[in-house]
Amino acid sequence: MLLFCAETDPSLKKQHEKEILLQFKGNISSDPYDSLRNWDPNKSPCQDYGGVSCNSNGNVEKIVLWNCSLGGVLSPGLSGLKSLRIITLFGNKFTGNVPFEYGEIDALWKLQCTSGSIPEFLGNLRNLRFLDLSKNLYSGEIPPALFKNCHNTKFVSLAHNNLSGPIPLSIGNCLNLEGIDLSFNGLNGELPSEVCDIPGIVYLSVRSNMISGSVKEKISKCRSLELLDLGSNMFSGPPPFEVIGIAKNLTYFNISWNGFQGEILDLGTCTSKLEVFDVSGNDLYGEIPSNINRCNGLKYLDLGFNRMNGSIPVGVADLKRLLVIRLANNSIDGTIPTEIGDIEWLEVLDLHNLRLGGEIPNEITKCKFLLELDLSGNSLEGEIPQNLDNMTYLEILDLHQNQLNGSIPLTIGNLSNIRSLTHFNVSYNNLSGPIPSFQTIQQFGFSAFFHNRALCGAPLENSCSVGASTHDARKPKLSASAIVAIIAAAFIITVFV
Repeated sequence: MLLFCAETDPSLKKQHEKEILLQFKGNISSDPYDSLRNWDPNKSPCQDYGGVSCNSNGNVEKIVLWNCSLGGVLSPGLSGLKSLRIITLFGNKFTGNVPFEYGEIDALWKLQCTSGSIPEFLGNLRNLRFLDLSKNLYSGEIPPALFKNCHNTKFVSLAHNNLSGPIPLSIGNCLNLEGIDLSFNGLNGELPSEVCDIPGIVYLSVRSNMISGSVKEKISKCRSLELLDLGSNMFSGPPPFEVIGIAKNLTYFNISWNGFQGEILDLGTCTSKLEVFDVSGNDLYGEIPSNINRCNGLKYLDLGFNRMNGSIPVGVADLKRLLVIRLANNSIDGTIPTEIGDIEWLEVLDLHNLRLGGEIPNEITKCKFLLELDLSGNSLEGEIPQNLDNMTYLEILDLHQNQLNGSIPLTIGNLSNIRSLTHFNVSYNNLSGPIPSFQTIQQFGFSAFFHNRALCGAPLENSCSVGASTHDARKPKLSASAIVAIIAAAFIITVFV
């Protein structure tokens, strides 16, 4: 009778909801940030209780207490809050399981919770729109019943757990699903074809699992994708490049660190919406497509650790929005296009362990926002560019294991303004002369300079000849013909004056 009155009398209902909230607080054993300090019997939940929101009728609609480090067990009494639509409790330290009574909250459409094992009864919540059970210690398999009544669910995240086993085929029941994130688990088996039978799927991430098999045909059905992340799994077979032309709104394409085999197909269908193209760590071969410049919205390009050959297409320089270029550990040869210096916002240029020859283009120093320049492990010749001080944000400069000659530029001393030069290496070259005494580079010690026969001075053990200095090493020297001309002029003046 009392419960019936509470449901019909607004004042009694509000009092009943306050008691439920105080019961929730009573189950909290640790509140290090004093997040529940205003949860007081003499105060109003809708006005005073931190993390609590109410609807226009004064009934509790939301409980949002994220990253509060609350400890204790979840109160089953929350199931009595019949208007509760959102429970956000991630970033806490609850123990035990999510109470099965939560399956009775019919109004619930968003649940972010950190406690115990994945509760199967959540599959009974027909109105659930957003299910986030990420960053827990959930283990075992994903219960198929979790996707029993998910017709209204828009987003599911089970990321960053210890889940194993296959992805349930029942995921195909979620016909209105727009995003699914199962990344950073130990899931295995194959990617269910049912995933791309969902017509509106725009976000699909299964990164860092042990999922295997071929996906080319399956992914080609995902016509609405905006983000695809299959990175760090055990996929094999031909890569799903066709989706780049099929999914017109695709912005993120990552199939890195798998076992995909084949060539990068013609990118003529690439749109300006694609921003990330990461295919590193596979078994891809052939040349970089010359029409890669069609992907003129790219910000991140990583083709590293494959079997790519040919040269770097000049068209790469047309990608003016690029922030990162990584082509390392391939069989790419030729020279570094001077046009790369025209990519104004470039932050990372990683071309290590290729087969590049020729000189380092001075134009690279026009990339004034460069953070990382790694040209190590090539056959580059000539001198180190003089204008290194243009790149005032540089953190990594690695030129080791090339055939560079000349001396280390004095302009490197201007890099002393850099807040955090964390890596510097010019070893295994043909450099000569004194090593500049700037602490900017001296801090990296012997190994950053050794195996340059004619390089001398600290931190190397071989000292420079008496009278030699870094400054002298950079003084312009007169050629023999210039000296002869000076002597001849002096002789003429002596004879005729």
